[in-house]
Amino acid sequence: MTDLDRRSFLSGPLLAAACTAIAHPANATAPLSKAQGPGAYRYKLGDYQLTALYDGTWFLPIDEHFVRNAAGAAVNEALAAAFLPPNVLPITFTALMVNTGASWDIVKKLLVLDVSAQFFGPRRMDNDQFNIQPLIPGQATVDVKIGGRYDHFFWSAAVLNAFDVQYFDYAIASGGSPASLFGPAVPPTIGAFNAYPLAGRTFLLSAGATF
Repeated sequence: MTDLDRRSFLSGPLLAAACTAIAHPANATAPLSKAQGPGAYRYKLGDYQLTALYDGTWFLPIDEHFVRNAAGAAVNEALAAAFLPPNVLPITFTALMVNTGASWDIVKKLLVLDVSAQFFGPRRMDNDQFNIQPLIPGQATVDVKIGGRYDHFFWSAAVLNAFDVQYFDYAIASGGSPASLFGPAVPPTIGAFNAYPLAGRTFLLSAGATF
């Protein structure tokens, strides 16, 4: 069975999209998806498409001192009215992804400039069950592509992550270890995590012909 790691999963669609863009110079903006899916909600803001990505829920235990100007019983009544269990406050984490871009047909079909931007909101790390680790920081990247087509010939030059942003969108936090025969429990180390960096500035150049 072929192993599929996170980099292969992320780079596969990117490579396929880049090859398609090289073979058929067109708008660099990613197509807007109209389908909803589990853990994702898409909506439009003008010409932009925003996707809210569900990133888990923190069930925060609360007591009678959690709300300063209300008794614990009143807080539980409010939770029950919202169909929530008592003494627990669920806090949902949602990352926001923005799909936007612009295209300029400088010389009709002969010279087309495409600029696209992607924004990733902050999110929680994997293995951070207690939500005590730092968030994965949000980042924005910009891709620039220029290309054209004449008769059967085409050419394309692109710069992905034009500003060479150093970032990652996935990390596994230190989770500590439970008590065992070999020693006592070890709590998670705050700020300790393993991250998989994504590609920095990348250049693509291609030319060819179709018959």
